[in-house]
Amino acid sequence: MVEEAESEALTRSTALPVLAAESTSDCTIHVVSSAGGQDAAAEAKQLEGLPLLQQEPTEPSVALCIEASSASDVDDRDPPKHVVHKTVKFSDVVEYLGPEEDGSEDSDDDDHLRRVIVSSIIGNTLEWYDFLIYTFLGGVLTKLFFPHDNVYTQMLAFYGVFAAGFATRPLGALLFGLLSDRVSRRAALAASMGLMALPTALVGCLPTYQQVGVAAPVLLVLLRALQGLAVGGEFSATLVFLVEHAPPHARGLAGSWAFASVMIGVLVGSGVATGFSLALSETALLAWGWRVPFLLSLLGSGVGLYIRRRLRDPVAEEADEPHHPHPHHYTQQLTGQENGRSSSSSSSGISANSSTSNINSSSTSSSTSGSRRGSFRRMASGIAQVILLDFMNAAGFYLLVIFLPLYMQTFVLLPHATALAVHTSNMLLYLGLIPLGGWLSDKYGRTRVLLLPALCMAVGSYPLWCLFRLQRHAAAAWAAQAGLTVPMALFTGALPATLVALFTAECRCTGLSIGHNISMAAFGGTAPLAATALLRGTRDVASPAALLVVGAALSAGGALLLRRWKIR
Repeated sequence: MVEEAESEALTRSTALPVLAAESTSDCTIHVVSSAGGQDAAAEAKQLEGLPLLQQEPTEPSVALCIEASSASDVDDRDPPKHVVHKTVKFSDVVEYLGPEEDGSEDSDDDDHLRRVIVSSIIGNTLEWYDFLIYTFLGGVLTKLFFPHDNVYTQMLAFYGVFAAGFATRPLGALLFGLLSDRVSRRAALAASMGLMALPTALVGCLPTYQQVGVAAPVLLVLLRALQGLAVGGEFSATLVFLVEHAPPHARGLAGSWAFASVMIGVLVGSGVATGFSLALSETALLAWGWRVPFLLSLLGSGVGLYIRRRLRDPVAEEADEPHHPHPHHYTQQLTGQENGRSSSSSSSGISANSSTSNINSSSTSSSTSGSRRGSFRRMASGIAQVILLDFMNAAGFYLLVIFLPLYMQTFVLLPHATALAVHTSNMLLYLGLIPLGGWLSDKYGRTRVLLLPALCMAVGSYPLWCLFRLQRHAAAAWAAQAGLTVPMALFTGALPATLVALFTAECRCTGLSIGHNISMAAFGGTAPLAATALLRGTRDVASPAALLVVGAALSAGGALLLRRWKIR
């Protein structure tokens, strides 16, 4: 048991974190409030979310009891009205302490988290439907917007316009990242959705190459650039929004829904394009039918904006420590809290959430120029780490999701319907495995779930891609794409929570957006172009696998470097 003198030293009405001395046995810590009534309950509530620090023990657990009662109750030792009992391992961090008998607040938080996940899935799905519907109507658009020379020229022109949507993504990342960090996450999400819907609908109103000549592809490039500006802000803000709302033990799973919603957008876009292709004759599709899927984006954006208006921003940004716990971080937090409370006697009424926010923001407001330079260096290092980790994600996603449908029709010689069936079934597999990757990263650690799929992709990409040499063989094509999809999906699921943990709250959305969109612009949007160039230069059907091998090897190196960030 902790001695009485130590217990009194640990008892603070201002709800400081509790540091227990080294013990050789389990110990019970009583934190007793001298206030009464509602004040007592409020003081007990202040202890929520604060860490319990322990030195290295010889016994495995400690029982923590927090009691809030009146002064007379303390003297008489009557049973307290608000008691929290929690037993934790010495290596654990106490993320939440609250009255067990009142779960209404937890229920509200859980309900809001569910709304955040559902609304983020819907909003991100609509945005990526808008961005990717262009690719699913590729067979129609190449005939309407580009001159008819040869298959390589048409593919290069088509993917060149597709890549134009990535040129402006870093700029969109900067603009919407600043908006998200300095105004609110919700405002950035709403603005990006509105900006995406307008150019997508305008694509459905464009004249064709036959009507206005070269002006048609030029206008298409300009509208694709506006779409890229919107996507640059949307995806990273959604990713941060999801992870910040999630409890520490479920950040991997919650963040994985950002990428899962992209795949839902892929499937919706593919389904809409397929439905119009089957419902209309080729003449009707070329005449007017291709315009309708683009115009539908106006309806989808209205739904998305309505849903996002009902969300709230995170009350306080989470600290970095739950992502990569280390005793020195907690010691610094405790010192900062004690200094802050000694300078003001009124700080005892501050809630746990606002206390955490103050800890995060005080380092910026009171730091010297040297610490500001240190923060900038950390942000720059985080951006570089994001780019390195994103190599496999950028190249793999746009090769497997965007490039392969047209590739299977052109080089594997599969019929349009067969190629689409193979692709759609593997996209469903991709969608199902992404949350699994996020869950595994919560259970076994981010580094393992990133490193193992990256190594598998580096070793297995070329042998699997060689299966595409079996022309007109749908089963071989399905097996090749499925074999590439499994490691990609698991890697993708573990990525969001990892990227969020690289940055502090005040620059998180800006830094993550810049790094992610630089990698997507440099290695993602250009991947179909590079793959087409390799096919043309080598005449080897399996040559695009080289892009996956290089990207996976670089991402594996990035996963090994996560130890520097204390991310397990």
